[in-house]
Formats: sequence, structure tokens, C-alpha cells
Amino acid sequence: MKLTKLLIIDKDIPVRKDPFKDIEGMHDLKQMIRDEVIDPLKDPESFKDYGIEPPNAILFYGPPGGGKTFFAEKLAEEIGFNFIKVSPSDVGSKYVHGGQEKIKQLFDFAKENSPTVLFLDEIDALIPGRENSEIGHHYASEVNEWLVQFNNCRGQDVFIIAATNKMGKIDSAVLRAGRLDRHYYVGPDRDDRDSTIHPINTGPSNLPTNLSNKRSEGL
Repeated sequence: MKLTKLLIIDKDIPVRKDPFKDIEGMHDLKQMIRDEVIDPLKDPESFKDYGIEPPNAILFYGPPGGGKTFFAEKLAEEIGFNFIKVSPSDVGSKYVHGGQEKIKQLFDFAKENSPTVLFLDEIDALIPGRENSEIGHHYASEVNEWLVQFNNCRGQDVFIIAATNKMGKIDSAVLRAGRLDRHYYVGPDRDDRDSTIHPINTGPSNLPTNLSNKRSEGL
């Protein structure tokens, strides 16, 4: 099994302060993510005292090229998690039930390398609506497997970020409470031309200094 992108934290290198500075603009969104996602994930016990559970997963939606992947990478760096990016081709299979097995392997790998941000790109293609008559039986089985794995990864230091530009194509079950029930728009705003994410050149490389880029094969 190949993964589109795998970033593993180098524990010997200190985490940089405020990786969100690499993102130009989007100030309201960054503050919202800090308050609702990052702080509860960093200090879950304090929030539990107020009856607030850390989120299990969130959804980024918006037009193509709006910076959803870059934002997800910076969020992972903010909380000190490894980062795995998954595209539809990574879990596709020509064999019956082959996709289900790859999905299970993916989550097993994420748990073994926790804490991990699992970034599901084009989730509308990964988990398409089962009510669509054009979706084959094997896709329905894979959607069920995704839902099972979403439920099972809670409390195992695997945080899911999904991204889409086709909200209406996603299976409704994955958008229910406890799964992808928190949605954040990432992209240009009509009233703010500077609200699109632009990576800022912070030195020789825009990649986080505490992450190493690797490809994973044969999981």
C-alpha cells in the first residue's frame, strides 16, 4: 500500500512555535481552529472538566486550490502529530473486498505511528453517498468500513481531517455527530481577497523543520 504523503515527527528536534505563521491571512479561521480543535487536543483533561470532549474529526470544505492540505499540515505541526495524507488511489483495489482491507491497514498504520493526523483528501470520492444509484456494492462495503474505523479510532491518538470541494457527494452517515460533524470553510471569502491561504517563505524550505518527508510502501 502506498500513501500519498507521510510526514513523521523527528522527536529530537524541538517543535517550532506557532507554525500557523506560515499561513498568510485566514486569521478568524486560525483562531477558531485554535479554540475548538487545537487547545482541546493539547489539553483534553482541562476541557473535560467543563464537559468538553476533544473532536474526533473535522472537515475542511471549499474550492480547489484554497489551501486545505497546507492548513491540515500546519495543524498537525501545531499539535505535534505525525501527518498522513490519503488520496482515493491509495485505497483503491481491483479485488473484491481489497479496498476494505486497505482501509483497515491504513488505520492500523496510523495507530501504530500515533499520534497521527490522518488527512483524507477528496473524501467525496473516498466515502461517496450510498444513496447514489451509480455507486457499486463494493463501494457501499468500503463506506461501511470507513464508518467502523472512524468509530474505532476515537481515543487512540488518531485525529482525522477530511477535505472536499463537493459537500453534497459525501455519504451522510460520516457527517453525523461523533464523526465529521465540525465543518470549516477554507478558501477565498467574498469580502476578503487576502483570505486564501498562501504559504509564507520562512527560510530555505517551507516544510516544517521538525518533520521528515517519507513515502510508505507495502503496508
